Amino acid sequence: MKVIFLDIDGVLNFNSSAARTPSGYLGIAEPCVKKLKKIVDATGAKIVLTSTWKEWWSINDDLKTIDGIYMEKKLVRHGLHIMTKTEDMTFNRGEGIRKWLESKPHVSHWVVLDDIVFKDFEQFDILSNLVLTNPEQGLTDDDVEKAIEILGGNE
Repeated sequence: MKVIFLDIDGVLNFNSSAARTPSGYLGIAEPCVKKLKKIVDATGAKIVLTSTWKEWWSINDDLKTIDGIYMEKKLVRHGLHIMTKTEDMTFNRGEGIRKWLESKPHVSHWVVLDDIVFKDFEQFDILSNLVLTNPEQGLTDDDVEKAIEILGGNE
């Protein structure tokens, strides 16, 4: 299995995005979602949510907030689905990713899409799998190419 550890802010949106969530937060930009779709289509990767947005989303529909539902609908519109989310707080995102990976030995390739290098990314050996996006642009075509390469393409 191939996995995309997905942050939302700075990846699926950018600082000047016009879109807003139902609660008024910075929303999701369609062009960025289309770029994520290119990665998934090229690699067959599954999406694991690492973003602070995971507080708004749950596998259980009854536990999703209106912003979590908004995010899910934006992704589903492009045939994208969140498989699950990591269980960590913002400050230890690297640890959350590493713990998730350790519980899933069948993961062959993985990539982290994020606009921040968290303090524990080096400690938990995340950096070589990180595609660092620019929060002024969100996910770009160059980021897509790098992510596909890290994920091993269609292997």
